[in-house]
Amino acid sequence: MATTGIANFTLTRDDVIKASLRLLRELGAGAVPTIEDYLNCNQALNIVLKAWQKKSIPLWKLDEIGFPLLSGLVSYPIGIAGGVPVTEGLVIVEAGTDGTDGTYYANILDDVDGALSTTVQFTVENGGLTLIEVVSPSTAATGYTDPYLDTPAEWPTDSYVSISLAGLVTPRPLRFRDAWIRVDETSQDTQLIQIARQDYNQFAQKTQAGVPNQYWYDPKLDTGIVTVYNAPSDYTRTFYGIVQVPIFDMVATTDNFDLPQEWFQAIKWGLADELSLEYGCPPDVRGEVAAKAARFLEDCFDFSVDEAPVYFSVDRSGR
Repeated sequence: MATTGIANFTLTRDDVIKASLRLLRELGAGAVPTIEDYLNCNQALNIVLKAWQKKSIPLWKLDEIGFPLLSGLVSYPIGIAGGVPVTEGLVIVEAGTDGTDGTYYANILDDVDGALSTTVQFTVENGGLTLIEVVSPSTAATGYTDPYLDTPAEWPTDSYVSISLAGLVTPRPLRFRDAWIRVDETSQDTQLIQIARQDYNQFAQKTQAGVPNQYWYDPKLDTGIVTVYNAPSDYTRTFYGIVQVPIFDMVATTDNFDLPQEWFQAIKWGLADELSLEYGCPPDVRGEVAAKAARFLEDCFDFSVDEAPVYFSVDRSGR
């Protein structure tokens, strides 16, 4: 028996829209939807995909993220406004010499396009840097990985400032599944305990310095906030987490889905179910489509689970 040896079947946005409309008998074989139909169906398709994010955590939407912990900083933005310069991320490594004494301002620039991101204030005493801090918040906190200082003439020569960004520029995580911190030098990991907002609020000394052992996550809208306890006492550790990331939007005609092949059936029937009332389908058709859509979706979530075994043993402790 000859097989193709090919397993890369895929569908575009328009393929699914046409297939769903055919299911509802709103589109004949070989026919093409109107522009208005494409727009309406694309909106419905994105609504369906976003709603599925509430049901469970598909395995392929679990990602590992990581960002450095900064001494004294407890909250880290994770999302489209993450990865911002903060005072805690500015460390004077070398004070330098021959600077002009006084207090001045410098700009932190985007490493990608050189755009202004943040303004910092720095102080020079006896020719060397003694203080540097953020005085205006980031206004262009997307795109860069390594910001740099646009230093004025008063800046000391041979000085060196380390700039660490707080948080991470990434699609906003929906929720955390796991988190740990890693000692940068030894790669030793320590598990973190996830707590609720109320638990965190009950801590009296929220800025108490030490090694973080707990965290809570506020997903918010565009940018979530990870808050750790204790406040990091140094710059030697990195926060890591396993997070559920959003299903990407469908926008263009030829966009492929941010879902694997085994979900195509559920997408086709799920979109048809969403459209059936809007397109005035008879109740018996709506009922059949809804039943199949629910079954196919349940099959997908049942399939998308960890395969690690669970072991049970007899409790011999005598309790």
